[in-house]
Amino acid sequence: MTHLHFDHACGLTKREGETWVPVFERAEIITTKTEWAEMKNPNIRSKSTYWAENWEAVASLVRPFEGEQEITDGIKMIHTGGIVMDMRSSSLKMEGID
Repeated sequence: MTHLHFDHACGLTKREGETWVPVFERAEIITTKTEWAEMKNPNIRSKSTYWAENWEAVASLVRPFEGEQEITDGIKMIHTGGIVMDMRSSSLKMEGID
């Protein structure tokens, strides 16, 4: 996840009765340590965009990282900055293209 604002993270969970559960039960949710900490403990400015129902049900699936993170061959998360302080973007390496 590049960042965890509600408009990006709201598809990670769904309601089943009165309980929030993961949509993708076997997924690994990869995000930065900084973003994960901010989501769990938002400040006065960010509390309106980090919702508990988007993260509590998937907390065991989250894999926080620092720096760059290779997701799989040819795909990695790199720091770019942006809408959040520690935002990451995906970098794709395609065969024959540098």
